[in-house]
Amino acid sequence: MANQQQLVDLFGAGNITCLDAEDRELFASAGIVADELFEVGLPDRLVGCFVLEPAAGPEAFDGVRATLDGDEVTLVTLGAPHPDSGLRYYLNPIDGQVVLAELNGGQPRLEVVNSTLGSFVDYLYRIGRFKAFRRDASEDLQADYKDLLIAYLTARDPLAYAQPDNWWPLAVGNL
Repeated sequence: MANQQQLVDLFGAGNITCLDAEDRELFASAGIVADELFEVGLPDRLVGCFVLEPAAGPEAFDGVRATLDGDEVTLVTLGAPHPDSGLRYYLNPIDGQVVLAELNGGQPRLEVVNSTLGSFVDYLYRIGRFKAFRRDASEDLQADYKDLLIAYLTARDPLAYAQPDNWWPLAVGNL
């Protein structure tokens, strides 16, 4: 999994957001395990895949109440695919999965995008590395790297690549 230094090296020191000790206590008291948000962080932006602070709420790390499979749960907002998106990435504290959902009242539409928060952070890092690499690479090298990226992501989190129309296969396919 990516570590904080790798994120800093790729995205820049001022472009990684971590939660502080006070937030850790709040999360722990709510039974939310999210060590990566404290120890590694999230990039503020990965164009085309992730933005920490979208134009409208909910904002990053806000708790959002939802009913999933009949159970009331407070999801932790992680960000959005792009600034103007109505979709949000959420951490489900019940099973630790990261979901992509649009919660506009009623029945939420959601898709599990990663089986763990660690996988989600690693996906952002690995996709960011690919985007940085391709700036100076030939088309052949880009294609080879993309094949390796897909193989790595599939092995890292098979659930994320279980169906070709899942979020990450579509997002990576459009890179």
